[in-house]
Amino acid sequence: MFRRLTYIFCRLLFRLFDPFILAGIPRGKPSETVLLLRIDSLGDYILFRESLWALRQAPRLAGRRVILCASAALEDFAKTFDTGAFDEFLPFEVAKFYTSLRYRYAFLRKISALGIELALQPTFSRTYEGDLLIKASRARERIGFDSPPKNTSRVMKKITDRWYSELAPAPSGFPFELSSNRYFADYMQAPATSLEHVTSELLNELSTKLEPRLRFYLGKPLFCIGAVHSARRWPLHYFVELAVYLEKNYHRVSIWTGNEADRKSLADSRVKLPSSSINLVGQLSLVELALFMSSAPFVVANESMAPHMAVMLRVPVVVISNGQHLGRFSPYPRALAPFYTAVYPENIATDVEAVIPRYYNRVVRSRQPIAGISVERVAESLLSLLKGIYGHGFCR
Repeated sequence: MFRRLTYIFCRLLFRLFDPFILAGIPRGKPSETVLLLRIDSLGDYILFRESLWALRQAPRLAGRRVILCASAALEDFAKTFDTGAFDEFLPFEVAKFYTSLRYRYAFLRKISALGIELALQPTFSRTYEGDLLIKASRARERIGFDSPPKNTSRVMKKITDRWYSELAPAPSGFPFELSSNRYFADYMQAPATSLEHVTSELLNELSTKLEPRLRFYLGKPLFCIGAVHSARRWPLHYFVELAVYLEKNYHRVSIWTGNEADRKSLADSRVKLPSSSINLVGQLSLVELALFMSSAPFVVANESMAPHMAVMLRVPVVVISNGQHLGRFSPYPRALAPFYTAVYPENIATDVEAVIPRYYNRVVRSRQPIAGISVERVAESLLSLLKGIYGHGFCR
């Protein structure tokens, strides 16, 4: 709690210094360079990939060098799967920017020195920090979404709107995030792009670079236990019960994955994995996770980046969700992800479409909704999905 309060305090305090920092930073020599800003999470980036490739072909980007500024954690992933969609990757340390004034100053200075001519922030839910980077670019053209003030106040939105030369109108209704991204690409007159998600040739090439011990584990079901907030994490002992059920009845040994924070959480919980399960939590890079996922017969995951990666790789996935941002990030339209199914709390599952307006912008803080999703319901959804794909072959 203390760390979170410190984090919030620094974010607010640093805003007082921003006008002085920007005033003292010289602009670099103008160049035919485009800054494309996506400083949100991996899941958001995966949903943006198709529009990233489309924007590269937009008339206003023609002949220009494209710099993609995104979370440093994404660098290897973006360079591996999207090389050709940008010319340079500019890593952004999100936590440092929020908590270190020295890093904040240095990064704003770096952005300004690039001599950007066109700066784009195609993020539907803009943040103050993203807007600040756009302003620091000093670009002649600065384009973003006229998005609703979800991540900022109405007063701050009125201020930051002035930092743009153009604002693309927000799509009406309750669009899925892919549609919002496409809406921005259309505004930029980018041609329609049908993106090959990830080629098998690339995956085969990457698999040869895996450590021998990791290569041995390919081809097994994946349990992705991570999520940004605790309210979005299905209880760990439920995952254990599901793993035991699948092994006992279908002889499926599970691989558990997550990041370093998930590894610590798993250790602190004292939950014991089934002896046959393979614990790779905190041991895989994002590219390695993609390799494991691409070879998996199915994935079970919390609502996080993992389901979006599974859809990208066309792997069957069951998502356990508390309903947060329903309709925006989950569920996927059937035409886009035929091998995807989501399990929600009972009050949402009875009529998902009807409650989308209430949950579309809602942040669920309590763990109670997701803890109320039983192992039986998740198992039933998984078996139904797999029987529809493999018949009864998945148990062999």
